[in-house]
Amino acid sequence: MEETGSHSVIPYMIPSMTTFKASMEKESNLFADLFEGLTAWRVEADACSMLNIVLVEPEIPQNTGNISRTCSATATRLILVHPLGFSLDERHLRRAGLDYWDRLDLVQYPSRDAFLEEHGKDRLVLFSARCDRSFFDLDLSARDNEDIYFVFGRESCGLGRDMTERFPDSCVRLPMIAGTRSLNLSNTVAVATYEYYRQQGFPPPMSCADG
Repeated sequence: MEETGSHSVIPYMIPSMTTFKASMEKESNLFADLFEGLTAWRVEADACSMLNIVLVEPEIPQNTGNISRTCSATATRLILVHPLGFSLDERHLRRAGLDYWDRLDLVQYPSRDAFLEEHGKDRLVLFSARCDRSFFDLDLSARDNEDIYFVFGRESCGLGRDMTERFPDSCVRLPMIAGTRSLNLSNTVAVATYEYYRQQGFPPPMSCADG
């Protein structure tokens, strides 16, 4: 430790902070390259479906923030169906999404009816703990120019019976041991998103390489 006037200087903290900043900058640059590559892959693909994550009336901002990060990292569209249990300016939401929020492909609908009016006849997959069919039994392979919508309900009560009864053949759940009420919403979305892309063969430029 060096004494400089009335202040103490600890030299070893300086390179530590420099290394941290360099690491964060590298991560940001890598993500930007990944996002641009995934977007280009979508535009140039001759025949592929697009994954949309649909959150119906989400209540917890941290969950939506985490989900926004998953969507950004995979170039997946996020659809928010109002009313929301929080403001999109809420600090917990943006803290969970970090700098990924600005790169998010985000679409909003004022109500469930508005969403279903536009997408009710599209390929929907509704997640509900009340269903018996396993999500992992689905064939998620790409269909020509057909988008797919993974629909999730509120953290407190899930999707209403009006939706699950309207689309009974589209309802699935993640396997859990008996007595477990549900999984965390953001965890469920992450599992479902990566299973979708696994069945697509993790199209380029998605990879495990770090640069």
